[in-house]
Amino acid sequence: MRWMCDVAMSLLIAAILASAGCRKEERIAETKGQQLDPERAKASTAANKAPAAMPSGHEHGAATAPPASARADGGAPAALPPGFATVEVSPGRQQLLGIATIPVRRRSFAKGVRTIGIVQADETRTAHVHVKYEGFIEKIFINYTGRAVRKGQPLFRIFSRELLAAQQEYLSSRAALGRVPPAGGDAVRAAAGQFVNASRERLRLFDVPASVLERIERTGVAERAMTVVSPLSGNVIEKQAIEGLAVTPMAHLYVISDLSRVWVVADVYERDLAQVAVGQKARMNLDAFPGRAFEGVLSFVSPVLDESTRTVKVRFEFANPEGALRPGMYATAEIAGESHEGLTVPSDSIIDTGERKIVFVAQGPGRFAPRAVKTGAALGNEYEVVEGLVQGEIIAATGQFLLDSESRIRGARSGGKAPAHGGH
Repeated sequence: MRWMCDVAMSLLIAAILASAGCRKEERIAETKGQQLDPERAKASTAANKAPAAMPSGHEHGAATAPPASARADGGAPAALPPGFATVEVSPGRQQLLGIATIPVRRRSFAKGVRTIGIVQADETRTAHVHVKYEGFIEKIFINYTGRAVRKGQPLFRIFSRELLAAQQEYLSSRAALGRVPPAGGDAVRAAAGQFVNASRERLRLFDVPASVLERIERTGVAERAMTVVSPLSGNVIEKQAIEGLAVTPMAHLYVISDLSRVWVVADVYERDLAQVAVGQKARMNLDAFPGRAFEGVLSFVSPVLDESTRTVKVRFEFANPEGALRPGMYATAEIAGESHEGLTVPSDSIIDTGERKIVFVAQGPGRFAPRAVKTGAALGNEYEVVEGLVQGEIIAATGQFLLDSESRIRGARSGGKAPAHGGH
């Protein structure tokens, strides 16, 4: 009686599995010893070997390899990147996940570089004022920072025992040369003349002006205090001199800069270095002067890269006849490149894995295939694509990170190849 119950139960289970079309349960039944008739067993075996069709409502999963029509350049079929697989997402699921598409387009653009810099004084037009002897400042003529000065304008007067002694030595050597009698011999006169020349050279090395030397020679009187004048026309950038200050040759008393031309020092990222070169025209804008543009030139590109920021210092030169550009201002400088045409895609559509750059190309309703591309210049919110896409192809513009995750998971399961079906 018990074996009859077992047979009846087995037949009931087989009928249920056949009506549901579940081949997995049929295999389990076969392992339990369920005997099928020869014709049905042959049909079941053939069905198990056939690939399962992908349901049209399948929401996500890896699919078969892209068809031969999926080509990156119109030639050979595009190969899947290693570790990735094609993904299928139903239209409803696309809308839920916010996956939007956009066509690859060709447009004209100029490979320009835009950067932020700071206005600085031109170092080649800057002078540090100091003295080459010790002394005391007795009088200040330029007494505040920022004041405009002319070349040769008095800055301060200084008393120096060392300088006064040098003047007296010069006058004494001149007097001794004048006292040499004609019969004293050429050797004595030559020695006295060498002493005079050495004393005069010492004063010259002390930066005593030629006009002061001529006055000393004419009057025969040493000047107690010396007036120091500005070496160039410009503005006082720094001032350390005050009346009564004891100074040494190491003291920088004034810093004067000619601001009729200024520098703008900025940083250029490593990826943009190929687009910059000395001599390129530059255009600058400042918040202080909205709507006004300044024209300049790129004059220097540093030979050293900053490893911490991956940037290189560049320097622009701008004429500043009105004095509108002031050191310390922030400025936006732009270098315009030559205009040409190329393929562009949104920068957000590209996934940078570190080894390659990936975009997801639409290959029919709900079907996205990953593809490796090579990018060129960064164009604001877009990238130039130099290899991997053709004009008019449709790519995922948003939601690509979700596609990337699913593609990697399916690629890992299939060993980097598109699996025969994406079952769940």
